[in-house]
This record gives sequence, C-alpha cells and structure tokens, in this order.
Amino acid sequence: ERLERRAGEAGLSVHDRGDAADAIDSARRLLRDPDVPDPLRDRIAGVVEAFDARAEARRKAETWLASWEERQPSDIAAETAIGEARALAADPALPGAMRSRLGLAIDRHERRTRVVPPPAALETTAPPGKDAAPAEPAAPAQPVEKIAAPPPLSVEDGKEREARRAEARDAANQARQRAEAAHRRLAGWEAHLARGRLAHAIADADEAAKGPHLADPARRRLEAEVRLARRRLDAHGALGDWQAACRSHADDAASRGRHVIDHPGHADLVTAARAAAENPDLSVAARRTAASWLAGRDGMAAARRVFLERRATWRRLVAHADAEGKDPHDLPGAGEVVSWIRENLESAGVTETERQAMRDVVARHEARQAERIRPDRGIRWRL
Repeated sequence: ERLERRAGEAGLSVHDRGDAADAIDSARRLLRDPDVPDPLRDRIAGVVEAFDARAEARRKAETWLASWEERQPSDIAAETAIGEARALAADPALPGAMRSRLGLAIDRHERRTRVVPPPAALETTAPPGKDAAPAEPAAPAQPVEKIAAPPPLSVEDGKEREARRAEARDAANQARQRAEAAHRRLAGWEAHLARGRLAHAIADADEAAKGPHLADPARRRLEAEVRLARRRLDAHGALGDWQAACRSHADDAASRGRHVIDHPGHADLVTAARAAAENPDLSVAARRTAASWLAGRDGMAAARRVFLERRATWRRLVAHADAEGKDPHDLPGAGEVVSWIRENLESAGVTETERQAMRDVVARHEARQAERIRPDRGIRWRL
C-alpha cells in the first residue's frame, strides 16, 4: 500500500517503480509463510498475480513490436499481426505506455491500407521510325471515383488521441470512485449485515470489480474483499442455523422429559458454539451471543451436576431407611438434603418432572416435621 501511494504521487503505475520487484519478492516470501492470515494472503496473492500478469503482457507486447519493425509494408501477414496487436492491447494487465505504442502501430497500418493510389493515365505512342496507325474511336471513359486523400495526421490525430485519453481517464476515474464506494460499504459490513444489506453490498462490489476500466491492483484488492465478505455472510448464515438447532434441541428434550444437557446432540452444539465464539468472520455481537450461550450452558451444567449428586444422596437415604424399616425423613442428614432441595426448586439443572418430585419430597418432609411437633404428642423433634 505504501508503494502504491508513492507511485500515485509520482504519477506512475506501482509496477513501474524501481523498487516494485523487491516488494514482489518480499510478497512471494510472505505467501510461503503458513502464519499469514487468509484474508491478508488473498490480498498479497492478488498483488503478485497482477505483477506477473503485467510483466507477461509487457513481454508479449515488446516481442510483437520488435517483430513488427522488421516487417515490410507489403507483408502479406500484416493483417494477422495487427489482429494479434489488437488482442494484446485489450489485455487489462498491459501497461499504458505499451498499449499506446501498439495503438500507434495499429493506426499507422490502418491509414496505410486505406490509401489507394489513383490509376495511372494511359498513353499510346507509336514506336520510333514507324507511322502511327490510325487511332480507333475510344470508348467513352467510365467515370472514375475519386478517392479522398487521407486527413492530415498532425493536428487531427492529436486531437483524436487526446479525446480518447480523456475518455479513458474519465472512465478510469468513475471505476475508481465506484470501487472506493464498494470498499467503504464492505468496511462497514457489520452495519450492513444488521440492516440486511450485506448481500447487496457484495453484489455491487463484485460488479465494480468486473468493470473493464478498473486498474488491475484495485480489482485484485476488491475481489479479495468480496471473497472475505461472502465468507462472513456464510458464517452468519451458519450461526443462524446453529441457533435454530439449539431451539429445536431444547424443545425435543423437553418433549421427552430429559434435561437439555443430557439429550443426545448437545455436545455437537457446544463444539459449534466454541468455534463461533472465536470465528473472526462473525461480528462482535454474534461472537458475544455464542459466548453468552456457552456461559449459560456452563452454569446449567454445574447446577445439573450438583443436583445429580444431591439426588444420589437422597436415594441412598431412602434405601437405608427401607432396609431399617424407617421413614427416610427420620434419618440423620435428611434435613440437610431437603433444605438444599427447597432452596433449588427453580434450579436450571433439573427438568420439570424432577422439579415436581422435589416438591413432593419437600412437602412430605414438612408434613413429617409438623407431625413431630403436634401438641398432643408432648415431644418436639428436630432433624
């Protein structure tokens, strides 16, 4: 980018600066570095490809010009060579100076082939020393179409060339302005995504990159940004699919009476959420959404583990009471377990069925406690 800025200040193409080759060599070394991020790698690859394409187009044009200078004006293969020159001049990677030289050669050839020499006047003279034979009546002369002389080459051609150059400059300026507008829209991709306009911005930028008047380095850069924007749009589409899968998974678990963490497929959703939380192609808000879901899931998983431990403790108390023929609420430790159950009736770590069972345990314990402190018993028991 610094090289492009300096070249623009000097009125040159970035590829015509003397230090462009050194910069390209450095770029080739960066492409071999596996630690270079993909977006930056795409931009560097575009610059290198543009430089190589320009060098190849220049070589072909120089070869054609050298062979053209050796041709004679009457060379029967000139038309074929001129066709090759037109194809070379149409290459967008060709430097402007070489394109101008090809254009001059094409113009000279066309002017030369348009000039037709007028027919020479015929004279009939008798050989010396002999009487001339009587002339026969000449057939009426056919009108000869006059061929217009070619226009002057100095002033008119210069004006025409300048008009073409001005038209080319205007087209290039419009293409550059359109590309800059596309850059700005893609730079604010998060805002366009929030408004649902990112796909339209990508389409506009893609069309601008295909314009014939856009300079090749700018085209490569815009194409790389379009690829990145499409990847970002796809990433957000995948995030929406993941969110829908989370809702469907939770509904299915509830319909089967299972906790969402214990339901099959939950681990895959967690893996996808962790990848989304670290995906640079997602917006900041989208990454925060994934991270928030993971934090809520971790808290739910911790509550689930504690509940399962308490339930296992209660089941052991029930088994021990059954073995001794007692009520489990009369055993030591039952009060602590029931107290935890009472405090965690609304825990996210239990299903609705498990919550109802917890309420029954609490109600049974409270009834048992009320029975112990009845006035007619005369004794107050505590656990």
